[in-house]
Amino acid sequence: MKKLSHVPGAFPSSGLNESLKPPENVVDAAASTDTTSSAASEEGQDDEDPLMQQMMITYDRYRHWIAKLMGKDPESFGKKELEEAIAYLMPSGLYAKDSRPVFEDPRINRTSLGLDVGVDKKGNPLAAAFFTGQVGFHNTLYEIYEQTAKLDAADEQSLPEDVQTSDSETSGEEDSPDSSDDKSSDDDEDNKIQKVRIQPKMRWVSKLELEREIKEALTDKEYGVILHRLKKLARHRNAYQGTPFLLRFLRIIPIPGMEDAKSRQLNENGEAFAEGDRKRAIARVTAKRGSGNVTINDVPFTKYFGRMEDRKQIMSPFLAVDAVGEYDVKCDVIGGGSSGQSGAIRLAISRALLSFEDSYLEPLQKARLLIRDSRIKERKKPGQKRARKKFTWVRR
Repeated sequence: MKKLSHVPGAFPSSGLNESLKPPENVVDAAASTDTTSSAASEEGQDDEDPLMQQMMITYDRYRHWIAKLMGKDPESFGKKELEEAIAYLMPSGLYAKDSRPVFEDPRINRTSLGLDVGVDKKGNPLAAAFFTGQVGFHNTLYEIYEQTAKLDAADEQSLPEDVQTSDSETSGEEDSPDSSDDKSSDDDEDNKIQKVRIQPKMRWVSKLELEREIKEALTDKEYGVILHRLKKLARHRNAYQGTPFLLRFLRIIPIPGMEDAKSRQLNENGEAFAEGDRKRAIARVTAKRGSGNVTINDVPFTKYFGRMEDRKQIMSPFLAVDAVGEYDVKCDVIGGGSSGQSGAIRLAISRALLSFEDSYLEPLQKARLLIRDSRIKERKKPGQKRARKKFTWVRR
């Protein structure tokens, strides 16, 4: 037997015995089988794809052939047996496994071959940029160009209408001035201003996020080209008409503390629970409506904290929402010093107050009481007395 080379031509008829050649009935059976089951792959391939049908016929033909060579039943010859047969018939000493001979189902290997873009009845790829190797990049640029062309066309069509409406408005003002139009326009402006205030801050999609969306690797230059054209599109006069398209490439910037503004519920006794931390201190708080008693580890906070700065930290959430003396708070805190514990308790109390009134959210956010204080003590440096302080310099 001759040495086998690659799989598609791995079994030349000239080097095999007549008994080992694939019988005609096997080839005919593989060609005449219904391809509806094989074409319904995980990639969602259409049954009318002639390229996939031809690949499946070839795959079944060689699978039956290899099964006959190994003396196995072709019907029960699965993927595991096929891999063992390939390793036996074509042994390879290559260290890299991806460089060794393989023979896989074309439906499984479709994405790695770049055939998931689809082909027409003649076998030609449907994507215009298929042969560039960067289908996602060029398709994105084309979509941006298409949106720009639509906005330009809308701009040209709206120019005569704007002129007509302006003429009719001037004539209407001369004939019959109406004060209700002014009021309605003022209301519309107020509504627009209110909507602008409600809209969250947004940013452009990052390079990594864009690569995940188009499923393709991009260089810094290619990412800059896409971002430049998106910004140019956003500055268009009629950019509001392309808002749904631009939102695909925009991400909301989370407001600090908003993750703690989720709907919280009180228990059966009307109590709210929350946690806070700062430095190495961790605080757990139980708050309920009462007369304003605040205890820390079963000790009044005025006796627990001796410094006035720490006491102000505890009372700052109540002062921000103007609710001093309306809630009883029980705190359990461990770890850290007085500064870390007071900061942890302040954060926990601020989070617990959100369970009682929704109106507390805005003042607490404005005072930045829902944001964890990430500051820590700076470490001591070698050759120095402290973190910043130096030793006294001596001449001799």
